Amino acid sequence: MLLAFALSWLLRLLIPFVTAPSPNPTPDDTVAWQSKRLTWGDFKGRVDQRYMTSVAMTSSSINVYYHGYESNPHIDVTCTFYRRSSWVKDEGRNRTVLQHEQLHFDITELFARKLRQDLAALPKSQRNWETVQRLYNEANDDCADYQARYDNATHHSILQDAQRDWTVRVAQELTKFEAYASR
Repeated sequence: MLLAFALSWLLRLLIPFVTAPSPNPTPDDTVAWQSKRLTWGDFKGRVDQRYMTSVAMTSSSINVYYHGYESNPHIDVTCTFYRRSSWVKDEGRNRTVLQHEQLHFDITELFARKLRQDLAALPKSQRNWETVQRLYNEANDDCADYQARYDNATHHSILQDAQRDWTVRVAQELTKFEAYASR
């Protein structure tokens, strides 16, 4: 039996917003987190005119797939970028904004790694659906808070010194949790 759940959020430049990605994404519509960096070619969504002050939006999520029986479940955690839900305006197509958006995706991977660590530490007797879902919800809440702090501290990439500080901070944290990286 396969139970899957995913919470996605759209992270936009200038106005944070929470929503789900395009329904039923195909493999061509998604990018799994890896060391490869995003390019503007990955942002294939239509600009949402309701957010006129935003110049780019990244849609990414932590996904948990729970396979098998509670007596011996197999749990997969992925970090996914959604191309059709992510967009950029022409005036936002620059390296500074792309680096800012990449870091949003990296932050999502960071919290996927932390969730993998938490799940790996669970004794088999506690690897039930309710516990997995609770840890997943906590990871998503923590990730959303961290994403908001990042946007506030960098003023959505405008404060370059703060942007550099956050880039270093997230890179250090990703390294700290390297054993739980997406594979």
